[in-house]
Amino acid sequence: CLLEIGFVGFVVVAMVNDMGPTNMRLWKDLGITFENTSFLHSTTCKQIHVFTDIPYLLKGFVLPNGKYVGKSIIKEIITINDDNDFKFAYKVSERHISLEGPSRMNVKLAAQVFSNTVSKAIAFLSDKGLLKTNNCKDCVQSKVSSECVSRKKGHIFYIV
Repeated sequence: CLLEIGFVGFVVVAMVNDMGPTNMRLWKDLGITFENTSFLHSTTCKQIHVFTDIPYLLKGFVLPNGKYVGKSIIKEIITINDDNDFKFAYKVSERHISLEGPSRMNVKLAAQVFSNTVSKAIAFLSDKGLLKTNNCKDCVQSKVSSECVSRKKGHIFYIV
């Protein structure tokens, strides 16, 4: 396929795919890992960079200290919102954590979960002692980097 695209005049520099089983096999065959994100094109001898699609990027984070921030924090915010006239992270609802099937790939909902508003709500509610989840401050204060990317589906925010 890459050869055919090249024959019609396109220069391939990257490809994007999900992390389904077929693509993960392809990654393995090409030597793609979280540390090695490109492979050498067999004809052009140029690097082809491989990226995962946005929903997978948004739902694959763990904190550098190994703690996970699961959907329990979002559930707590939703519960607090249900009991108050003033809403914290007003866009976040049960819909964000109870998706099934293909709707779990909804980028808009995933981005809302990782928004600045949700981060501020977690920080505020945690400081006030209103959240039961014990790693809220770690979540808000953590700087997410490539080393934080989860390699397993069960990790933080595999809810979208």
